[in-house]
Amino acid sequence: MKTTSYILFLLLFPLTAYSIQFEDLPEFNIEFKYQKGDMIRFGNNIYIHQPDKNWHKIVSAYKKTPENISTKNIIASFGKKAQLQTIESWSARKHYQIGNSIFYQNKYYTLIKKTKQGKWKEKHWLPFDHPAIGYDLPEYDENSNEFNSLIGTDKNLNLIRDDFEVHIKMSRIPEQTKEYALKAGKIYTNLMLFSNSQHSVSAENAKQTLGRLIQARLCKQSFSDIAWKESSFFNTFDRIKFKFIIQENLYTQLDSDEFDIENINPCEQLAVVMENEK
Repeated sequence: MKTTSYILFLLLFPLTAYSIQFEDLPEFNIEFKYQKGDMIRFGNNIYIHQPDKNWHKIVSAYKKTPENISTKNIIASFGKKAQLQTIESWSARKHYQIGNSIFYQNKYYTLIKKTKQGKWKEKHWLPFDHPAIGYDLPEYDENSNEFNSLIGTDKNLNLIRDDFEVHIKMSRIPEQTKEYALKAGKIYTNLMLFSNSQHSVSAENAKQTLGRLIQARLCKQSFSDIAWKESSFFNTFDRIKFKFIIQENLYTQLDSDEFDIENINPCEQLAVVMENEK
């Protein structure tokens, strides 16, 4: 990124005019000379430049031997991550730290400059928008063997493969659609777990699993606007192959190919079923 990129960003997006979109923030560039309070995006998060005492040493070391400095250490030294979860309304009685986020006058703000309790000072806060506000975003290593395995990773242990979960939460589909997509993600994840099973599957279990897949498909098809894509979950050759192999194996275990599923409010039915199975 050229030095002029951040200046151009500030000119095009007046900071107090409206909420800055995550996608419009400049990406982190270690070659750029940041000022305190500058906001960047890195990965799926927003960071505010509030360097620690090692920042200049890390930058200098990186320029000499970049292979010896991890990106994780660079970002940790760069500053504070903007809060995305459990955001509460602004309170004059509360003391806030850089990166704390609040809700004020129908906007989300994150603190970019130290402030004192009491009077609202808008110049200390930056209005922002992020597609995953309110969500937990699992962090994972895309280069790890586990991440690239058939099953993938589930770092936050919510029964949804991490990359699909992040893909949905970071998308701009409606919030209600996201919730249904994540429920479908649990169904897809459960399906793939059969690839590790060394035991035969009962007819009841096979019918339940295939029935959930049908409910997820009917829910997805019920949207007139853009929903989610199954291909975002079954996103490698092996995952696509095993999806069909597992479905075929489950189908052979059925004692009947009839499913008691009504195509009436399929998403609501899916939500009820998944809630009952917790």
